[in-house]
Amino acid sequence: MQHGDIVHAELNRYLSVSTRFITGYGLFELKKMVRDHALGMMSKDVSKDLFGNTNLYYIQICALVEGLDVLGADPIDDLPGLKQVLDAATKKNDVLLSMIHKVMSLSRAFLFRQLDEAMLEANNLSDIVLAKKLPPRPIVLFGLYFEGLISFQFARQLKDSAKWTAKGKAILDIFKGCSENCPWNWENKMLILEAERAAILGKDHEAESWYIRSIRSAKEHRFIHEQGIASELAGMFFYERGLQQKASLFLKHSIDCYNEWGALAVSKVRDSLLDRLCVSFLYAIPINGVSSPFIPPSELKSSLEGHSVQIFCNSSSRMKQWSPFSYQPNAHRRNGTHLIENFVIISGYVKMV
Repeated sequence: MQHGDIVHAELNRYLSVSTRFITGYGLFELKKMVRDHALGMMSKDVSKDLFGNTNLYYIQICALVEGLDVLGADPIDDLPGLKQVLDAATKKNDVLLSMIHKVMSLSRAFLFRQLDEAMLEANNLSDIVLAKKLPPRPIVLFGLYFEGLISFQFARQLKDSAKWTAKGKAILDIFKGCSENCPWNWENKMLILEAERAAILGKDHEAESWYIRSIRSAKEHRFIHEQGIASELAGMFFYERGLQQKASLFLKHSIDCYNEWGALAVSKVRDSLLDRLCVSFLYAIPINGVSSPFIPPSELKSSLEGHSVQIFCNSSSRMKQWSPFSYQPNAHRRNGTHLIENFVIISGYVKMV
């Protein structure tokens, strides 16, 4: 084969890797495929640029499957680690590799819940795309998707809500155009961004509809990872509105989707999140004997303090098994009970003895 034939063959394999990653191909199988591809390029000594880009995909897959500790490893399974890849890109001023690194950084920040303004500013893609300095390739749009989700998260959490809502809206408008041209690939992303924006604007009824439609669209179009993301955000939406039981169903479904995708490290983070939000089945019978479907932690403390009670509490994060035990004020965590600033949040229900 001629050298050009080899380069084009490797380019086709690289584009196949990129497409499979973006569309939520199973990470276990994709990990082996990408590693074999990268090692093959090393042995052929062709296209150093493609090798660096392929290596970034491998590092990202390892992080999703094994956890963020792999980002500091060098080498990773006989391939260069992140620092070595980025150092080489800096020396060559490799714009494409730097752009892919921004995409991977944005997706990791969202999936592992490591969000901060400095990270988003350092990995800003939307301003470059809107200024038409970067063509909206599929991998760029994949990064924009996460940048939009992060922007709406910041609109909830930070003081400058209008700034982040406007950024999210600008990214949403890009996906509206994409969805019109190719609904199979972009509809579910547009719908989840619509849902997040509606939730911020207080349009809860519209938001709920957008969330459900996004989950259905991702399922119909076989984007298992984005079905997980939409389910997670829907769960948080319902949780914030006091619908804990409904929230837990969506959050557990998101964990199932991440596991099916192969992102075990991501699902582990969500398991921890579900544990922290384990008020889904909290039912309390206060002193007056009136049943209450949910008592906020401060009220729960005042209702139980000084009284002998029995707590029927979930002993697993998946809420399948229940076990009774006695409540002691200011006790350490036990079973599903969490001590937070001298009061407890209990997954289960309490009964006055």
